[in-house]
Amino acid sequence: MALGLALSTQLMAADVLMKPTAAQAEAALWTSRVLERYRYKPEGQSAPAGVPVLDAYLDALDPDRLVFTQADVEAYDSLRAGLGMARKAPDVAIAFTIHDRYRARLADRMVAAVALLDQPMDFSGKERYQRLRTGAARPRDGQELDRLWRLRVMDDYLSLRLAGLAEEDVRLRLRQRYHAQLRHAERMQPMAVFERFMSAYTRYLDPDSAYLAEEGGYHGATHRLSGIGVDIGSKAGLIRVHAMAPDGAAARSGRLKPGDRILGLARNAAEPMVDVVGWPADEVAALADEVVGVEMILDVLPAGASPDAPRTRIGLVRDREPGPTRLAESRIEVVKRGAASYRIGVVKVPEFYQDTAAKRRGLTDFSSMSRDLAVQLGALRRDRVDALMLDFRGNGGGALDETLRLVGLFAPGAPVTQQRSGKGEISVEKAPEGAAAWDGPLAVLVDRGSAAGAEIVTAALQDLGRAIVLGDRTYGRSTVQTLVDLSRLSKDIPGELKMTVSQVFRLDGSSFEGQGVKPDILLPGLADAGPAQAPGKAFDSPPLMPLAYRKDGTLAALLPALRAQHQQRCAKDARCQALLASRALDERGQREVSLNEAERRSMRDAQPVIDARAVQQAEALQVLADALALPRQGKP
Repeated sequence: MALGLALSTQLMAADVLMKPTAAQAEAALWTSRVLERYRYKPEGQSAPAGVPVLDAYLDALDPDRLVFTQADVEAYDSLRAGLGMARKAPDVAIAFTIHDRYRARLADRMVAAVALLDQPMDFSGKERYQRLRTGAARPRDGQELDRLWRLRVMDDYLSLRLAGLAEEDVRLRLRQRYHAQLRHAERMQPMAVFERFMSAYTRYLDPDSAYLAEEGGYHGATHRLSGIGVDIGSKAGLIRVHAMAPDGAAARSGRLKPGDRILGLARNAAEPMVDVVGWPADEVAALADEVVGVEMILDVLPAGASPDAPRTRIGLVRDREPGPTRLAESRIEVVKRGAASYRIGVVKVPEFYQDTAAKRRGLTDFSSMSRDLAVQLGALRRDRVDALMLDFRGNGGGALDETLRLVGLFAPGAPVTQQRSGKGEISVEKAPEGAAAWDGPLAVLVDRGSAAGAEIVTAALQDLGRAIVLGDRTYGRSTVQTLVDLSRLSKDIPGELKMTVSQVFRLDGSSFEGQGVKPDILLPGLADAGPAQAPGKAFDSPPLMPLAYRKDGTLAALLPALRAQHQQRCAKDARCQALLASRALDERGQREVSLNEAERRSMRDAQPVIDARAVQQAEALQVLADALALPRQGKP
């Protein structure tokens, strides 16, 4: 009752309109000018490449399509021209008006959702709910929207019941969740609204671009849970562990791992658990205070587990603030083959970082992934490892010159990628000359979250025949961006523009845009390691002429035997079979779920809680050991 009144109060508050500032209007004008003149335009594709601004903005506000109906979209059609067309700056005031309507509609939906919690629910029928609604058809009208919300509330309720919560706790948790989701929308500041709209606008002209109002704003990728060394991000409404500092409390505990989903957080044992489903990552990070010596409690859904699986409660005592999470780190794994033992160095490369500000200042010891990796390789070489595996899982890319330097550690002077500029000029990017930091057997492990720079390196090492590529098909993004500081155009303009300036192609002239890099041997990992929806081709460009380059043919000769050995081993390995079954169930559950309790319980029990990343890596090590054991000429 009290919560319903609070939501009604927020509904009235939504009538208070926000308005853009003069600086924001000027920023919109300059953003449109810069994009129109300098954005990447492939040959034969001078027209805008993305989704129309109105549709992109409505999807940014309502990605699950549970607030706006098709009737709403049709009613907004008259606003399309004002929101953005080629060679015309957007009317930002219209975007603010739509956002205020969104807040009011969302408040309406939340009041109705809370009311549904007190109504009887039948979990014995044949109804089903489509969970992944990104790109789904919008409900036609309010009546269909009411039906979808009834199904969504039933899904939320049943998921918590199957996870083991008591009925009253289920209702309390969901009341808190719905109230918090509205509160986040109500607390969104005008600059965040502007940033969200401008990113929708920029993606109309350039699908891989974004407007960044300030560091750590709406588009901030990750945030830190202070004191325990965990970087988190928000994806599909869930808080996910992105990375962990090697010297942090979370990593030392061994109880948390990348890909785990944090569903609740209590700052200490005396405070109640706060449901954080649907929260932005920055607000979850702000909820976790920095009191050293106090235990933080997390409600965790392990990576790969069914959403209906019981949560794991993890307590972690905050200590001194640990170091960065993005540094390359290495370890040695020993794999036996009969009487032989192979020492394999595994290096986790989370991103291609570079301290560009220090580099611009002329400093020679600036932070750099390729430098850090070279140090790791030197240590592994001194430890006499037999082979090396680069772990690029979850690596979203980074600085282009770092990708070139990384390839140079393994194939000095080799061509890495072809690049086409917006003017149609073709250039060949090469790795630096010099001595190889590692010239022995090499493998690369990737997943659906490996993107951009990680794909460039993976494709180059694969094309050169320098490395075996293992894992899942990668993300599929082939564009290069630059940051434009808008304040350099006018001191009153806030923010930066991330803009596409070129597109990269493989050495054979093909592109991995929208399709990713296909591994030499497929090793399925987490189904949700990549985006909620597979990316399309942002720039459907014709292929380039293939380069003349030297490819080592040793691997091509080994691959048939390696694939056969992998398939035979996986067929007999219970963990591998469990992973394949779990992956199939997970992908099915992401699309649509039953609202029949008996059927859902059966599906949950059929999906084992398995550490997919560990199984994937273990098999990748086995494949690399197979390559070492096979008689061959040359090195993989």
